[in-house]
Amino acid sequence: MENGNVEPSILYVDSKFCNSRLPCNHTSQIQSISFAFLQPLNWNSFGVWLSLLLYARGENILRVKGMLDVGETGPIILNGVQHIIHPPIHLSEWPENMQISHIVFIMKDIPTTLLKQSLLSFQTFLGTEIDLMDVHSI
Repeated sequence: MENGNVEPSILYVDSKFCNSRLPCNHTSQIQSISFAFLQPLNWNSFGVWLSLLLYARGENILRVKGMLDVGETGPIILNGVQHIIHPPIHLSEWPENMQISHIVFIMKDIPTTLLKQSLLSFQTFLGTEIDLMDVHSI
């Protein structure tokens, strides 16, 4: 900051430049949360949970990316934006030193505790333990 002026940053937008397509730092609640799955998960049950999430809050899911162990020789790569999940990619083997199942969500106006609670409530159906890896506010 020089002479009382705020230096531009990717995380700060002056309110005079805000609109519905460019959220302001002081008004948006953008957070990321990531989870690891400690055992292979039930792909069908996970699909039901994700579908319910996207139906209820898809417009607030800015991004979802994951590499999921579903008990096959390689992981399933998941990639989506809002209500749209691209066709999953089934890899024939795990990348070297990467055999851990994980998923990351970037969300707007969804409390991370709500998403965590929702996923944990499905834990029995998923057939795996879930470990919270990281939470960030953006």
